[in-house]
Amino acid sequence: MGILPGNNNKNPSGDFRQKIMLATVCFSMLMISLNSTIVCVALPTIAESYHVFADDASWVVLAYLLSLTGTLIIFGRLADVSSPKRIFITGLGIFGFFSFMSAFMPNLELLVAVRFCQGIGAAMLVSVGGIIVNRFLPQESAGKNLGLMTCAIAVGYVVGPPLGGFISNFLSWNWVFLISVPLAVIILLIASFIIPEIKKQKEEGLPIDLPASALFFAGMILSVVLLSYADHLIRTPLLMVLILAIAAACWVIFIRREKRSNCPLLPLHLLGSSGFALAILVCLGNAQMDAGSVYLYPFYLETGKDLSAWNSGLLILIFAAGMGVFGFLYGKISSKRSSEQISIIASVILLLSFAGALISMFSPGLFMIAVALFLGGSAIGMLTTANNHIITAKTPPESQGVVWSMIMTISGLGSVTGIAVFGLLFSIFVGNTQNTSELTQEINPGGFSVLFVYGMIISILLIIANYILAGEKDDKKEVNNKFVKEELNT
Repeated sequence: MGILPGNNNKNPSGDFRQKIMLATVCFSMLMISLNSTIVCVALPTIAESYHVFADDASWVVLAYLLSLTGTLIIFGRLADVSSPKRIFITGLGIFGFFSFMSAFMPNLELLVAVRFCQGIGAAMLVSVGGIIVNRFLPQESAGKNLGLMTCAIAVGYVVGPPLGGFISNFLSWNWVFLISVPLAVIILLIASFIIPEIKKQKEEGLPIDLPASALFFAGMILSVVLLSYADHLIRTPLLMVLILAIAAACWVIFIRREKRSNCPLLPLHLLGSSGFALAILVCLGNAQMDAGSVYLYPFYLETGKDLSAWNSGLLILIFAAGMGVFGFLYGKISSKRSSEQISIIASVILLLSFAGALISMFSPGLFMIAVALFLGGSAIGMLTTANNHIITAKTPPESQGVVWSMIMTISGLGSVTGIAVFGLLFSIFVGNTQNTSELTQEINPGGFSVLFVYGMIISILLIIANYILAGEKDDKKEVNNKFVKEELNT
C-alpha cells in the first residue's frame, strides 16, 4: 500500500525524528526488495544443495510472494482501524525471526513453510510503511518521501543480484537469509522508540472481510499450484480437475461477495471501465515478465552459459540497473510523451530483450545476453511507472488509496503467476534433473528458447494492449475537442 490520502498531522518531535522515521521505513522497504532478488540468484545453488528440481526450488520464492500478496490487503485494512506502529514492529519481528530460521531448514519443504511465514511479516511492513510516513510526516513532502521509498526499493533490486551471487559462490546460500536478520533487529529497535503510538480508534465502517480474504488467498494458491505442477497433475486428471474446480469456485464466490460488499477488499466496480480493466491486465502481464525474468536468468546464465553464481549475479545487476535508471528517468521522458506512448515503446523494447536473449543462445560470449538484460530491465522500469500513472489517471480521486492497494495486489499476483509459468516451462522444456550441473547436457534450442519465445508472445500482447489504451485516450481527446468547438460556435 502506498502513501494514502490522510490527515495532515505533523510529527511534533522535530525534523530529526521525522528523518529517522523516514529512514526506518525506507530501510525496511530496501530489506524486503533485497530479500527478493538475493534469493532468486541463489535458487540454482539451493536446488543443487537440496537435490530438488528447478520448479520445486521456485517455491522458495513463490511461498514468500504468495503470503505477501495474499495478506497485504488484510493488513492494509487492519492498519486503518488499529495501530500502524504495532503492525510494523510485529512485521519486523516475524520477518527477522523467519529469516533466521530459513538458513537452517534441513529440507525444502520446511524452508518453503518458513518462507511463507516470512512473507506475512513482509506484508505487514509493506501495508503500513506508507501509512506511517503519511500520518507522521508533513503532507507537503509526501511526493518526495514516496520517491525516497521507491528509490530504497530500487537499491535493494540493484544490490541483491551481485550480493546473492557473491554469497552463493564464496560463502553458503544460507547467508542470503541471515543477512536480513541484523538489519531487521536494528530497524525494530529504532522503530520501537521513534514511531509514535496511536490510540485505537473506533471502527469507521472498515471491517476486515475475513471470508473474502480467505477466498482470495485460497484461489491464488490453488491457481499457482495448477500453473507450477500442470505437467505432473496431468498424469492424475481427476486431481487436476478437482483443484481446478475448487480454484474456480473460490474466485467466483470471491467476486460475487466483493460486488455485494459495502467495503470491498478490491474495487472491482472500476473494472467496468474497459480502459481501467485493460490497464490492470497490463500491470499483471508486466509483473509476470518482471518476476519471471528474475527467476529465469540465473538458471540460464549458470546452466546455459556455464557461469558461476558470482558472475551470474554481476550480469543480472545489468537488468536491475536498467530497471532503476529508466524508472527514475520516467519523469523527464513523460514531459515529451504520454504515458500510453511510453508504455508502447517499453513493450517494444521488452520484445527486443527476449529476442536478444533468444539470439544469445546461438552467439558466443556474453555481449548479446548483457544487451538483452539491459533492455529487459529498462523496459520493465519504464512500463511499471507508466502503467501505474495510467491506472491512477483513470481512478476517481476518492478511490486513489484503495486502487494503490489493488495495484500492489495485482503486481504480487502477476509476480507469483509469472514465476509459476516460467518454472513450468523450465520443467517441461529444459529438464527436471536433480543436479543443476547436469542441466548443461539438457540445453538445446527447444529448451530455454521456448521460455524466451513465451516472453516475446507476452510482450506482443502488451504492445497491442497499450496501443488500444493509447487509441482510447486519443478518442477522448477528439471528443473533447469536438465539444469545445461546438461550444465556441454556439
